[in-house]
Amino acid sequence: ALTLRWIRDEAWRHLKASGRGGLSGEALVGLATSVTLGERTRAQAQAALRALITGVEAPPPEAAEAIDLPTLVQALFTEAPDLAARLKAGETRLEAHFIGQGLRRGQGAWSASEVALALRAAAKPS
Repeated sequence: ALTLRWIRDEAWRHLKASGRGGLSGEALVGLATSVTLGERTRAQAQAALRALITGVEAPPPEAAEAIDLPTLVQALFTEAPDLAARLKAGETRLEAHFIGQGLRRGQGAWSASEVALALRAAAKPS
């Protein structure tokens, strides 16, 4: 714990001395709050933190803008029809596979809980 505090304090001192970025206690609290409330995914929070430290805004994930979540879920089901059929038949342990694929393809656009909700909605019998 002592080492972590030292690293934090040193990093903070260097950031303040350089005058770069918009890193402040308020900005960090705001960022942490947005992650806790589910307003940002981990990848989005990492990009925002990088922007706060460097003062350079990170570009948004490109793949996330190109496709919406329900369309992505349907594409995942189409690519693995046997697994999708098993999931729809009630084999819920397969959710983890599809959630992982959705997170990877979405490149941080959605949280795991958002992908899980979309999966469950798509897996419901019509």
